[in-house]
Amino acid sequence: MAKLSGFGRLFAALLALQLLPWIVAVDISDIFTVQRGKVAGSCDGQMNLLNNWLAESTLSVEQALDAIDRYNSNLNVRKAMNTIFHIQNQGKMPASGKRREGFKTVKNELEWVYTFFQGGPYKKEHFWLFCDCTFLESHLPSQPAYDYLGNKIHDDDNEIVTIEKVKEYKKALAREPNARPWWSGAHSALKGYYFTEKGGDYCTESQLAATAHIEELNRPLPAGEAEKVEIASVILCPESFNTTLRQANYRDANNLITDGTNLADGVPRSATLLHEAFHAIRGDDLFSGNDESCEQPLFGLGPNPYL
Repeated sequence: MAKLSGFGRLFAALLALQLLPWIVAVDISDIFTVQRGKVAGSCDGQMNLLNNWLAESTLSVEQALDAIDRYNSNLNVRKAMNTIFHIQNQGKMPASGKRREGFKTVKNELEWVYTFFQGGPYKKEHFWLFCDCTFLESHLPSQPAYDYLGNKIHDDDNEIVTIEKVKEYKKALAREPNARPWWSGAHSALKGYYFTEKGGDYCTESQLAATAHIEELNRPLPAGEAEKVEIASVILCPESFNTTLRQANYRDANNLITDGTNLADGVPRSATLLHEAFHAIRGDDLFSGNDESCEQPLFGLGPNPYL
């Protein structure tokens, strides 16, 4: 989920952004399976803009990594790391210990997202991109359950199995009291369920974006995969493309940053894509809570599940 708060301060605080020309070496469809065509949730009308957002996001992470490399020599970077990631500003970074571990974790997370934006060793089949939530269809727990091919599930007696009777789906419904099954397969090649209160109606409340992870039921393991990996689906709401609370691009955002300016005001619309990329790779491990912030020091998040 993307909101105008803690995350917006991250790159505004870490970056003294230099507006350099860039060349888009990677297309948005190189890293995401993008919803295309005259269907619900299609991104057809936003492809050029999404490629611009990808370029801005790539540059943002690159500059953030450059800033982190100046941690020992730049007081502002140390203050930002303390404010955003709770890595205490106690002078230069030691060679070992908790501060070093937290510092390394932050850098790893940024590098993973940067590699993703560069078209690195990720499979785009694991990352889907939609430009509205309207492709999601509300189902009742008592309705027939579908598998990853969009086929109804039958038991050993060839009786149709309902959603609430499927072990994995039953657990998902139990995790959130108000959750409903939202089927993605009616308007998309991605056949799976999102179990949440808001699905196909999520974007109607002026939300910017959301990322959900699903596991396609009964999907066999592709060659080279040791275990089943959840599919990350990024949903960019129409508001993310039109919001007046963010600037159209980094140049406009950067022009607003002066002494005394709230850093959250200097955030471009492309930051929504950047933010959701962290959620796509890490779920809520990095940014969470109502203000979408890093709520505690980042220690021991574990390996990247997609690498």
